[in-house]
Order: sequence, then C-alpha cells, then structure tokens
Amino acid sequence: MRNIAEKQYVLNNIDKVFEYEECDTISRYSGAKYYVGFSKIYVMDFWKVVKYPTDFKYRNEKDLYSYMRAEFVLHKNGKVSDIETGVTFQNDQNNKYSTYFRKKLFKFIKKSKWIPAKSAGITVTSKVPLTIHFK
Repeated sequence: MRNIAEKQYVLNNIDKVFEYEECDTISRYSGAKYYVGFSKIYVMDFWKVVKYPTDFKYRNEKDLYSYMRAEFVLHKNGKVSDIETGVTFQNDQNNKYSTYFRKKLFKFIKKSKWIPAKSAGITVTSKVPLTIHFK
C-alpha cells in the first residue's frame, strides 16, 4: 500500500520540483554508477579540470575546511537550470578567488551529464546540492 501511495503522490505532483531527499537513492552524476560514489566522483572530476591558483593559501591542519557549494534544478530531460553557487574560505586571503571558483563550478555543472532523479521509480525534476572542499 505504501508503494502505491508514494507512486500516486508522485503522479499527482509530477510537475513539482522534488527536494533531493524526496528522491530514490540513485546517482545523479553520470560518472558515478552508484549512489554511494556520487559525491566522491563529481569532486574528483571537478578537480581534474580545475586548477588551484599558484598563490592559493591551502588549509593548515588545525583550520576549518573551506568549501564551494552549489544547488541546481535537474529536470526530467537531464537539463539543468537555476544554478546557485557560493564559496566559503577560512583564509580571507583566498577571497580574491571566489569569482574564479564560482565560475568554474558553474561551468562544470553546465558541462556535466546529469541523470534525472526518480521518486517511487518515476523520473522527476529535482534539486541537486553539491559540496566541494578545498585542500
């Protein structure tokens, strides 16, 4: 009964933008075959194409992590929209690279192949959050 109710809910709300957590646990990134590897694979692929500036200040062992974040809408047809990015640096000297990394993350999201989410086994439009930590 529960599965039937979940499917009916999705069908009744087929044009809704589902939250990430409302969807089945499948990888949304084409480079990852399984959900477990989702965050590791897109991070590795991002750093393959993005380089640190030469005078970037890396994290000291006792420092908190600096990170980039993004959220976007992944449509049923695999297209992305509404990309929002942000960067948080623990070392203020790196703030000058905020625009650089935000643009790189935006471009990475646009160029990557994403797999539409499913909810109750039905393909849906969903939000996708990403986080990438700096060294």
